[in-house]
Amino acid sequence: MKKIYWLILSVVWILGACSTNEDEGEAQNSSTKVKATEETSTLETIEEDENYLVYSVNGLEYSVPKSWEERGSNETTKYHYPEDGTLMVSYSEASASMTDDAQRQGFIDGFSGSFDNFELKSETEIIIENTGAYRHEINMDLNGDNYNGSIVLFDYHNGIIALMIATLAESDKNHDNEFEYILNSIQFSDEVEVVDNASETEIKLGKLITIGDYEVTVQSIEKGIDYKGNDNLVITYDFTNNSDDEQMASFAVNFTAYQNGIELDRSIMSDDVDLGIGQKKIKPGATISGVQAGVMLDDDSLVTIEMDELISFDDLIFTIEVDPANVK
Repeated sequence: MKKIYWLILSVVWILGACSTNEDEGEAQNSSTKVKATEETSTLETIEEDENYLVYSVNGLEYSVPKSWEERGSNETTKYHYPEDGTLMVSYSEASASMTDDAQRQGFIDGFSGSFDNFELKSETEIIIENTGAYRHEINMDLNGDNYNGSIVLFDYHNGIIALMIATLAESDKNHDNEFEYILNSIQFSDEVEVVDNASETEIKLGKLITIGDYEVTVQSIEKGIDYKGNDNLVITYDFTNNSDDEQMASFAVNFTAYQNGIELDRSIMSDDVDLGIGQKKIKPGATISGVQAGVMLDDDSLVTIEMDELISFDDLIFTIEVDPANVK
């Protein structure tokens, strides 16, 4: 479930990137039906025409207005930006099922913890492409802004599809009709894309790694000493911010180390680890060098270091094995 919760937290990032572009097309309405628990409601949607583009996430197809800018997307997640709003469509591999009440509640609980204030207004069971799905109407506060939104969750090919739309509450824009259209445009495919990153997920010193909207080059892994004289490992890397917003390296990528199958504590009090570099704000397109992260060593046995995007919708993890006995 770890990546499911990072998937939840990633919504915080995309809300900060709400577009201010003007919506160019005036919607025409038609009727379609979505089945809900104990009732069937008729929803007005936008008529499909040349103003829409078809996108795909792991074989799942859906249509979005051409006027909604797409940026920051990858193989498993698409981001679209209507005026004063954000649409996310994501696939994440998971053993969990959204038909399980406890798993679904865990998703919502994790999501709500990311906001200053969160209100779940309703949960409704709907049908998408003959598959049971769950729609949640929400209201949340983040960094002084208030958002109204909807989250739709359903199982899809050994994983979970999450669609979320959020709009600034103070905006006079309303994207409900477009979102209904998008839900009803969804089509499943039997030809699921399989992304094999196994050969590309090894951390090699000095090799540039593209991870989400960022580039990371791990330059060195060396031994250090904490304030008590205990050994630690110091990871030093370069970080490039290719997103549309300013970012801090330590809030973009995450390093986790394991020794004997147990996660190691982070080294936060050591003259050999400068955590301040990773907390500097970096403008889009800029690169910062000498970012550091540190982990405490329990002994001299083999250490596995994992690097992933701190806020992410996929399961991509980069790894390297380090023998402390051979590290200076």
